[in-house]
Amino acid sequence: MKRTALILASTALLLSPSLLQAQVKLEHKFPDGRKTTQNKYVKVEQTLTIAGMEIPSTSEQNVTSSEMNGKRKADGTLESVHKIESLQSTIEVAGMKLKFDSVNADAPPPGTALDALIDVLKAVAGSSWTVTYGQDNSVLSVTGGEDALKNLPEALRAATAKQFSDEHLTNESNQEMRVLPDGPVKQGDSWEREETVFFDSYQSMTFTTVYKYEGTIEKDGKTLDQISSKTTTVSYAMAGESPSPLKIVDSQLKVTDSGGTLLFDRAAGMVIDRKDIKHISGSLKCEINGMELPGKLELTFEATMNRS
Repeated sequence: MKRTALILASTALLLSPSLLQAQVKLEHKFPDGRKTTQNKYVKVEQTLTIAGMEIPSTSEQNVTSSEMNGKRKADGTLESVHKIESLQSTIEVAGMKLKFDSVNADAPPPGTALDALIDVLKAVAGSSWTVTYGQDNSVLSVTGGEDALKNLPEALRAATAKQFSDEHLTNESNQEMRVLPDGPVKQGDSWEREETVFFDSYQSMTFTTVYKYEGTIEKDGKTLDQISSKTTTVSYAMAGESPSPLKIVDSQLKVTDSGGTLLFDRAAGMVIDRKDIKHISGSLKCEINGMELPGKLELTFEATMNRS
């Protein structure tokens, strides 16, 4: 009897609330009338090799955008207006270079083949769209993104239309929301997400990423939840209707290195800081005018974001 009592006492001690790992619920919040500003930096370094010929390229983009919430309606929906406030972009391809700044959007172009991208960058820099959130704060729809392209030449509009379609922007917004776990988590818990990134000419990459809850940290006087990430797999696709003369008909790509961190403000209900880097390499099977050519790809994505 004494032994049983001792075992029960020991079990009770082990299950003491002070010794248990507390679970937390991480949820997005969209209060009425809140305005936030987001700064995002993305750098992409790529070397595409086709039939032994290397084509290096680099792009860097700084985007500042705002998000202004309206008032939640009786049916539980809430509309939020998103707007690009400024955009700076630097693109280098095969010795050609283009620099664009929305503050001085009409600066004389450098006079290379990259000049054609200026109209696209201008359109993006002046764009705005409306996100409608449901009662559960999922994204019901995104509208207005396609309006940015309406004055572009047909060829440019065709190459970028998928990235700005309402359907794509809705899926992309929900994808960003799903970075958080589905339910309560404790330190050490992990979850997996599949995320697709779209590029021009109807290209896309789909990544499998494992997120892990690392607990809380103190930063700038706030207690923030920290999540780490590691991308494990990648696949590439090019839609058959792509206007690009170069077709990628097959690919064998892998993630050779990756890592990221995400800071979530539980009180505000939003991600306020995110850093991510991933390196991808592998072989490609290319086709130009019906001729099949071997290819290789070395690609590095680097992205940072902060929101206030």
